[in-house]
Parts: sequence; structure tokens; C-alpha cells
Amino acid sequence: MFSWDRIDPGTALLLDHPAPLSGRGADFGCGVGILARAALTSAKVAEMMLIDIDRRAVECARRNIADARATFHWADARERVAELAELDFVVMNAPFHDAGTEDRTLPLRFVKRAAQALRSGGVCWLTAIATCRTRSHAAEFRRVDLKIETGG
Repeated sequence: MFSWDRIDPGTALLLDHPAPLSGRGADFGCGVGILARAALTSAKVAEMMLIDIDRRAVECARRNIADARATFHWADARERVAELAELDFVVMNAPFHDAGTEDRTLPLRFVKRAAQALRSGGVCWLTAIATCRTRSHAAEFRRVDLKIETGG
């Protein structure tokens, strides 16, 4: 389970630069629930679906978040899930490892799924390592606003 014992730099970057989120949302690859927990601090968030392929991560997130607006799903965020439609927002620290093996296409698949799950005008708040060619990810969305770029 990725970053179970610490906040990784990508997640920390999102936490340091929060987006004004509201409505129905999802955390793709939720891990232990750090991003979802931060999103749920907003009273404007009506519903938050936490999705992870790792059952242990979903159970940790369930223990870390005691909020009636949160639902927990042991599922692959890359797959179509009926509840993941017409979302107002998606948050994610796009993964680039699958079962311990580096996969540089994985973040792009997460971004594509987010673009499909969002309603017109929805927001995807994400971080990804630069070597994953995040600029090519931008093609999935109508508008991309780069908020911060680090050298680290």
C-alpha cells in the first residue's frame, strides 16, 4: 500500500494548494484517505466516493474518515463504475506503480477515467510526476490550469 506511513510529496503539494471543491466527488486511488479527508473539510462537498484497488487501503480510509458523506469502494478506478458519472470533481495523486512495477501509462489511464466521470465543467485536482508526461494528459480536458510546478 503506497505511502501508508507518511504523506508523500505529491499529496503534500495538493494539501498545500487546496482547490475550492463542492458537490459530488471522488478520490481515485484514495489510499488511506488523506486527500478525501481534506476535501471533506468543505461543507460544500455533498458526497465523496473513495476508490482504491487495494482492499487494505479502502479499510484504512474507512478507519480514517468518519463522515456520512463518504462512501468507500474496493474497485479499480480505471474501470467504468455506474456511480462514477456526472461528478463535480475528482481528486487524485496519480499512481505510476501497478503491483510494484513502474507503469508510466497508469497516470494517463487515471486521467482519462476522471475526464469520463466528470460532468461538463467538472474539476480534476491532481498531481503527477513530471516524467509521466503530464502535458499529454491535458488533452483529456477542455481547459488545464497548471497551478504549481516543482523541481522536486
